[in-house]
Amino acid sequence: MMTDNIQQYIENTISSCLDNTITAVSSIPQEALDGVETATAIMSLSLPDNKVICLGSPLCHPLCSLFTQVLNGNHMYLTQKINAYTLNNDAQQMSHLYPNLGIDESLKVQFESIARINDTLLLISDNPNDSLNFSGIINSTHEYDIPLIAIYHHHDTVLKDMLSDNDIQIILNTQNSANFTEVVLAILNIFNEFLNDVNRT
Repeated sequence: MMTDNIQQYIENTISSCLDNTITAVSSIPQEALDGVETATAIMSLSLPDNKVICLGSPLCHPLCSLFTQVLNGNHMYLTQKINAYTLNNDAQQMSHLYPNLGIDESLKVQFESIARINDTLLLISDNPNDSLNFSGIINSTHEYDIPLIAIYHHHDTVLKDMLSDNDIQIILNTQNSANFTEVVLAILNIFNEFLNDVNRT
């Protein structure tokens, strides 16, 4: 009896999560969808000769890694080069930089060491506390005129205030962090599908 109750609970939870995800993805505002279309066009201009650099808040970092892995997998066999990077924001791995420079400056140093003209920065943040660490890298994109695509929650006024009118903003209105990551994953899949189609033409 206990096993049946647990199984029923798991099935109900999975069903509820799937329903919430479908609702969140299907409820993406039109303005955000327009931003997705513009963003894919901008990234296509950086490929295959240049690259997309991706940075995410700690919760979104695995999504960035997945995105860059798929993008490189789709392009590398033709271009014979790396077309996407994910910047490292792991505190343990970057401990040699953080005490002296801080998180913000450490991310900026990473970015400026690999960024080139005609690259694109893809920035993903799920909360304003993590967005505080992105001011230096955002200023660099503005200074060097590197296209910036930002995906963030509509409550994140910290990131919004750091962006300029020229930056591409994909603003999501989701109920929680889980829904946010699911919607972002759907958007990243759209990016990769589109960029892969462009690569084949």
